[in-house]
Amino acid sequence: MQLTARCTWLRRPLTVFVAMSLLLISLFPVSLQAQETGKSDTTKKERPKEIAKPLVVLNIASINRLLDNASFLFKQVERPEIMDFIGAGLANLRDFKGLDRDKSGGVMIFLAEGLLPQPVPVAYIPVSDIKELTQTLAPTPLKLQPSPDAEDRYELIPRNGQKLYVRLVKDYALISQTPENLEREYINPGEFTDSLTSRYDIALSANLKTTPEAVKILLLNVLRTSTQAGMQQRDMEAEGAYRLRKAQAEGNLHFFESLLKEGEEFTLGMKLEKETNKGLLDVIIRAKQDTGFAKELMGELKPSYFTGAIDSTVPLSLSISGKLDKFQQKQYHEFIAITELEANRGFAKLPATAKRDEIPQLEGIKSLMQSLTATVDEGHLDGFVQIHGDPEKNFTVLGGIRVLEGRKFGEGLQDILGRLKNETAPFEVELSATSYNDSVFHRLTPKKLGKEEERIYGERSAVYVGTDNNALWFAFGAEDAMPKLRAAIDRVEASKAHAPKVDDLKPIQFVMNMSQWVKLNSRREKPGQFNQLAQQAFNQAGNDVLRVNAQPIENGFRLRVQVENGFLRLIGLGIAKQIDGRQEL
Repeated sequence: MQLTARCTWLRRPLTVFVAMSLLLISLFPVSLQAQETGKSDTTKKERPKEIAKPLVVLNIASINRLLDNASFLFKQVERPEIMDFIGAGLANLRDFKGLDRDKSGGVMIFLAEGLLPQPVPVAYIPVSDIKELTQTLAPTPLKLQPSPDAEDRYELIPRNGQKLYVRLVKDYALISQTPENLEREYINPGEFTDSLTSRYDIALSANLKTTPEAVKILLLNVLRTSTQAGMQQRDMEAEGAYRLRKAQAEGNLHFFESLLKEGEEFTLGMKLEKETNKGLLDVIIRAKQDTGFAKELMGELKPSYFTGAIDSTVPLSLSISGKLDKFQQKQYHEFIAITELEANRGFAKLPATAKRDEIPQLEGIKSLMQSLTATVDEGHLDGFVQIHGDPEKNFTVLGGIRVLEGRKFGEGLQDILGRLKNETAPFEVELSATSYNDSVFHRLTPKKLGKEEERIYGERSAVYVGTDNNALWFAFGAEDAMPKLRAAIDRVEASKAHAPKVDDLKPIQFVMNMSQWVKLNSRREKPGQFNQLAQQAFNQAGNDVLRVNAQPIENGFRLRVQVENGFLRLIGLGIAKQIDGRQEL
């Protein structure tokens, strides 16, 4: 079979570029986009002077950039011949003649004018020669033909489906489901998306500055009504469960209210950095300057108590250190109150429907909650968790949480564990099993451990938990658990004399070294197809890190996910396998 005969999958509607550009249009029914047209009128309507700016944009940097990225991925997995296969498919589509392969394209979503503005998606395709594009589309299920209405108008007719309408504006073809939607004066798509194109290969961005206040008020009213309706206590619902559900709903409502009232931008962007052999994904939220929402997003950087223990070379590491704002403190206080109520009710063996005044107060629980309350009042959320170990042997989980009045927490913890020791719990409790410095650790040994947990952590794994006056410490694993936790405590003590640099402070940091997990999974009897690909992708040292950093930016917050070359190789191998499978059909 010749190579070109295998390329029928590339002959569909202009494949990657046109298909992605038209994707969002297909998500909206015509009834949501068509404005009232009244009687048909072929006369040219007067366009408003104000230039329409989109609320949401899905932007693809260019066809050539996507092809360059694909070529890079296949070279990483030593399969450059796949680009010849893709090139043969593109040749059947005349190499996209008629399109400008160096310019951006995608979909913009506008708001229709009217009493109740509705979303209007408009695709924008960079066109270099409309006649050439007509010939390019001829062998595909899409037919492009001139419209009788005007010289700059065309109709895009699919073999099956609804007709689309096209208007040429400068170097772009604007595409919509109704001709009325093309009558407005639109902003130049290339200029408007230039910032996104320079930063990302593919980006989805919402510009909240262009949303009319009337629309924001309408959305807020709908959001509040639906949220408040869901906050009502249900029949036979326990008070603790109800308060927890209500607190979570209030938190979600607070965020979206702030986003609609004071937000300016939400962007999701992806980029392949060929110079550094890395890929990145950004999530960015910005607010109006000097607003409460901007202050919440930016937060306040605070050094972690556990700085010395944070190690990005272990199989997995997560650390959090940030200032709690007033609303977050209120939420945490509510969670503490709910936990205290439910813990007291549980030890008293009262039903979930028991009234608050029927539930007795245990001193141990009270002492523990006083420590947590003091910690929240201070306003610093600080903790870390890590997975250490050798994938050829066993892993160990360890971590710590900063608490104020840790002695009170420890007294309450010992009282609670002592009570659980006499209960029918799924673990055995050994109080004061070991100690280190001025911390006493209790051991909780599961009565039954799953096979997967035994394989990863060891057959005789147990939980160790204890406190000093500054922190709650914990570890889970076999014989290495406590030695590794002691080493972490020592590193924290040693780091107190050296304050971290401001540039090194990150509110949230997650690091995973994938090759160590791949080695662990290779010990399975049947590794599976994904693990087989992963073993091939991560067979080179120093290319396996997935890193997530969340930190404040000007008037906002950015969450960045960065992956090294091993993950890019995994993507390339996965695509190559799919293409190989199609050739075998």
